[in-house]
Amino acid sequence: MILVDFFSEACCKGTELVEGWYWYEDDGEEVGGPYRDEEAAIAAAQKQESW
Repeated sequence: MILVDFFSEACCKGTELVEGWYWYEDDGEEVGGPYRDEEAAIAAAQKQESW
C-alpha cells in the first residue's frame, strides 16, 4: 500500500528528509518527495516517481 504524509521540520530533524509531503510504500523502501502539497505527492505516487 502506498501512503502519503506530511513530515514537519521537527519530524525530519536528524534525517535526510526536509519538510514537505512524501509518499512511501508501507512494505518497502520506495520514497518520493518532498512535494509542495498533498495532491502533488499523490500524483507522483501514482506514477511511482521515487528517489
